[in-house]
Amino acid sequence: MSIIVAAAVSVGACAVFLPDRPPALLGASGEIIEAKVSTQQYCGSQTVTLIPSISTSRALLGNSNGTVTADYSSGGLASGRACIRVNDRAVIALNTAIPLYRDLHVEDRGQDVRAFNNELNRLGYLSDPDSDRYSWNTQQGWKQLMADNGSDSDGTLQLADILWIPEPNISVGDWQATAGANITQGTQIGEIPGALVKLSIKNATPSD
Repeated sequence: MSIIVAAAVSVGACAVFLPDRPPALLGASGEIIEAKVSTQQYCGSQTVTLIPSISTSRALLGNSNGTVTADYSSGGLASGRACIRVNDRAVIALNTAIPLYRDLHVEDRGQDVRAFNNELNRLGYLSDPDSDRYSWNTQQGWKQLMADNGSDSDGTLQLADILWIPEPNISVGDWQATAGANITQGTQIGEIPGALVKLSIKNATPSD
């Protein structure tokens, strides 16, 4: 009995006087300062068959009558620049939102005038952008553009002085307006080759 009592007293004293120690499960977590990493390369490329879509070629119709005395088409045509000279007068390539189809004078109105004003403005010449009126500003802008291309003008837009093009810059093929050639209004003087407009994937759908 004495031994049992002594043991009980010892255990009780330890429980009272010794500090509590939390179980390992509730202890402070250790700080992780290193971690092993690995790399893996992924390449999702695959060989596919592409189907091109080519636009149809377009004819370029001249508005002038006479003999071509100079040809500037070798590097393509650019809006606002002479493409040829007919009877030594500059013919200006011009890209407008709608094709120009008549002579234009001061106070003329219409959507063709609006398109002409907008293109003069884009080219950096005096005009009234987004206006359907052929104003004094339009007249002065056209006079300056013609002068910059080596021909005079009273400010009236003569249809014979322009060649309408569907884009600001184009390449041409089958060009007929070479120096010495005789051209007439309404006849084809060149052709805009078809261009690549789309690529489709054969029997597949492109991913994001």
